[in-house]
Amino acid sequence: MLLPCGRRRYLLFLATIVISLFFLLLFAHKILSFHMLKRSEMIVIIGNTNDRQKIAIAKSNTNPKDSELSHGDTTSSSTSVTSPTFSTVSPTSLKSLITGRPGPTNVPIVVCGDRNNLVDVKDIFESKKVPRVELFITILTAPHQFPRRMAIRDTWLSTARNYSVAYRFFTDGKELAPEVKKKLDEEQRKYKDLEFLPTKGGYWFSHRYLHALFWASKHYSFNFYLRMDDDYFLCLNNLYNDLQYRKKEKLLYWGNMCCWPSLVAMDEGFVILGTDLLQEIVRRNNSLCCHPMGGQMIAMWVNRLDHEGLEVTYFQDNERLKHYRNQLKGIDSNLCMDVIGIHESYPKEMHEYWNVTKDSWFSLKSNDFLKVKRKEYWEYCSRPKGWDWRALNPHWKHEPKPCWAPGVDWPELHSFKFHKGRE
Repeated sequence: MLLPCGRRRYLLFLATIVISLFFLLLFAHKILSFHMLKRSEMIVIIGNTNDRQKIAIAKSNTNPKDSELSHGDTTSSSTSVTSPTFSTVSPTSLKSLITGRPGPTNVPIVVCGDRNNLVDVKDIFESKKVPRVELFITILTAPHQFPRRMAIRDTWLSTARNYSVAYRFFTDGKELAPEVKKKLDEEQRKYKDLEFLPTKGGYWFSHRYLHALFWASKHYSFNFYLRMDDDYFLCLNNLYNDLQYRKKEKLLYWGNMCCWPSLVAMDEGFVILGTDLLQEIVRRNNSLCCHPMGGQMIAMWVNRLDHEGLEVTYFQDNERLKHYRNQLKGIDSNLCMDVIGIHESYPKEMHEYWNVTKDSWFSLKSNDFLKVKRKEYWEYCSRPKGWDWRALNPHWKHEPKPCWAPGVDWPELHSFKFHKGRE
């Protein structure tokens, strides 16, 4: 049935108005997005040195010198981790400061301070006076998580002496109650595998990562660096066997990778970095930005290296790193043939996995383990590389700040004393 001519003209008029408003709003959104992106890039992407210091560092109410390394508070314990003193070196070792190639369109590159103020890492990573191992394992743990640490010591970690592996538990060393500090000191004296960080409870994961790395680099020389949570069961036999296939990988970034729009990164619960990648991060220590969430910050450090022309090697190992226990197909003596790590492994699960794998742990041969070939980045993720902290929900969305600026803090997280986990 045909509509009256007047009504048809009226509906056509309304349709024209709606379509015009749609395109007007779309155009306004594009303009606003472009403006916000440029504004963000002014804050975090380098310009010249003076402008960057005025913009990036002023946002934390510091002065340009505040991006230099501070030594932290080491008064909490005689075994506390301290940061090394770095000397500067010219940037001639960089392939290029700016490559000119396009990067992720909406992902900022965060730099806090003078990006040309590099540090000499030769004496840190190439010392001949420290033991050399293939792998160093950093296990971050909260002061009160003694049951988790004991479960690890009693299970998979008891095999570490059979490999070229060194390890330490790292925990907060500041603002501890006297009774807690006493128990931790006793634990440290007994097991000699616990170190105190110059950090306090709460979301200080970037600083914990850096201080633990500084300690490891001072006491050991290694090819691979694993940072893991204390609720991971590690099939060390499988992992150690697999390292032989990764020795030629340059700037290795290895873990359980997520691939979301503007959010591409390895989960911080289990991340392996090659020593050459660590060196490039520490080389930029004087201008590193930090974030309360460690996984996010590692991703942003990697973003910066990619932007500066260093080809970081992404290795997504989601098949062998089980982020959730319910991803396991079965629990039997062959568990470690196909798995490297299992998240959400609390003391009960830790002992369960150990009890079914310990008898076959050393009998497994190299060919028994599942082989995973590293692929090109685009075979893992069709989205551009990059991690944009602005894209997260409010609890995880926090602005990066200079790591070593005096008084650096995220007050909005003060109410969270520690991350309990899913236990």
